[in-house]
Amino acid sequence: MTLRKMAAILGTATCTTGIALAAGESITVTTLNDRTDVPTSATVDDLPGPDGLVSFREACYAVNNTAGPQRIEFAIPQSEWWLLADVAVLRLERGTFSLTDDGTVVDFTTQTIFTGDTNPDGNEVGIYGLQPNGWGAPAIHISGNDCTVVGLDRVMQRGYGVQIAGNFNRVVGCTISGPLYAGVAINGYFGGLPATGNIVGGTLPGERNILSGGNSGVRIDGPSLDNVVIGNQLSGPAAGIELRGAFDNDPIGTRIGGYLPEERNVIAGAGRYGQEGFPTGAQIALVSAHGTEVIGNYVGTNAEGSARVTQRSPVGISIRNSTDTLIEDNLVSGIHVVGINHAAGNIYGTGVAIAASTGTVMLGNRIGTDATGTLPIPNRAGVGIGSFPGQGTTTDLVFGTTDLGAGNIVAFNELEGVSLGSDVSGITISGNAIFSNGGLGIELQGNANHRQLPPVIVSAVLTGGRLAVQGEIVGPAGTYTVELFGNRGCDNPGEGQTYLGSLVVDGTGNPTAFSATIEVVTDDVAAVTATATRDLTAESSAFSECILVEASLALGDLNCDGAVTVSDINPFVSALTDMHGYKAAFPGCDPMSADINNDGTVSVADINGFVEMLTAQ
Repeated sequence: MTLRKMAAILGTATCTTGIALAAGESITVTTLNDRTDVPTSATVDDLPGPDGLVSFREACYAVNNTAGPQRIEFAIPQSEWWLLADVAVLRLERGTFSLTDDGTVVDFTTQTIFTGDTNPDGNEVGIYGLQPNGWGAPAIHISGNDCTVVGLDRVMQRGYGVQIAGNFNRVVGCTISGPLYAGVAINGYFGGLPATGNIVGGTLPGERNILSGGNSGVRIDGPSLDNVVIGNQLSGPAAGIELRGAFDNDPIGTRIGGYLPEERNVIAGAGRYGQEGFPTGAQIALVSAHGTEVIGNYVGTNAEGSARVTQRSPVGISIRNSTDTLIEDNLVSGIHVVGINHAAGNIYGTGVAIAASTGTVMLGNRIGTDATGTLPIPNRAGVGIGSFPGQGTTTDLVFGTTDLGAGNIVAFNELEGVSLGSDVSGITISGNAIFSNGGLGIELQGNANHRQLPPVIVSAVLTGGRLAVQGEIVGPAGTYTVELFGNRGCDNPGEGQTYLGSLVVDGTGNPTAFSATIEVVTDDVAAVTATATRDLTAESSAFSECILVEASLALGDLNCDGAVTVSDINPFVSALTDMHGYKAAFPGCDPMSADINNDGTVSVADINGFVEMLTAQ
């Protein structure tokens, strides 16, 4: 568990929960028709007008013109319902419903209280755009601050269900679908102040949104700052959620998900086929986004993280032209799509694709597995790191660390586990569990990471729970961090299932020998592989060729006959005084069997222990 995750779980990190629906005066909408018989300057005291009814538009006028917070509630008689038998569909004929004042709550769930749960799979109020040429505009636009929209259902013939330009607003409990650019959109005014601190979803019962659209469930454009998307179910033909920046109007500091289970978004089912039959889209798409945190989400799977959800998106998490992105503790699995038409028979799917980005950090993710990290839900390929035409390459990326819980699990993918494109650099791959993939565990194409070479493992001997490894590195002079991995068998070129430990080697520029003795606490180490990371450039190699671990030898059994007897005395003395002579006289035996006190060296401190072993026989 990373320190950051621990802090969040203990409550020292920001975690927004709860929804304050309390507001001042209440207005009840009693008709779904888009009619007004009050002026645009009307206040709460002016309602209802002469017709005795209150439309949603009149309610918006009133809350915008009345000081303090207000609530808009709904009690529309079913005798007025049209278009859908189970939902009261508001007619939108005169432009966007706008909320410009602060502290307004629009609570569509009050219609459920009035008429009952007529739509068990969603909410009871939707919006239909009858305004000519209004398909690109939102149904509800919020430029005020601290407003909340609760319980909106499907929206038709508009560009967005809810669009937010203000600050610290919330959208909760909505089931927005329809032919929309996005169910919920967040962005400030182009070239102006960013939309800041808005929250889509929540962690309490009833706060989850189910959002999809003709393009995306949620879209966050720039300028925007520190917005949060938590606890939702998201999908869409383009993406479940997309962040898009342009011309220095970029989304900054967005958080998607969180460390608590209640903050998890389930983002699956997105994507579509293009004109030629190639799948397009991503479950999560980041373009020109900065400081984004994608944490704790299930991407490509069901809500239990136990099975793949059918989708047409060829990418789980796509990061392009972005900086300082944190991808932590996510499940990204089941990204596997077969093309149609001209692409028939071709298979697509990459769990995480990163291009033309810097400062990305990936920690503790499960890619190609179920939520437990032990069973397969394969992607076509695990992780792809490369460039994007005209936008540059990817640098300064950290894929795992050796801190507890910070390594990624990349397993069961049909092709490569982690693939580096030919021109990427500064990619550190550390402390991960990469195994059971159909291709290379780590693939370095062309000049990736300046062609950092893997170590060569010469021998690996397991004695009394300690693994003695010898090998060498090749590369320019300087220090290297060599990481050792245990595997259940050899799969050359190798992978690395269990991180065992590391050592620092001072490379001379020529082949440089190294040795290490590591405590082994697992029985699954039948073979060993290694990676080398050049410390100066923070660039890692692929896995080395694996080597089988030599048969375990008992402590004190210096002649390798399977027992500790007086016949081991002379070999023990030889190992103590003449290591070279011992190795020549007893080839294949392990001189570290003489390290009786388990301190990593053979010395006179081992004599008493050896004598005790002999006399105990």
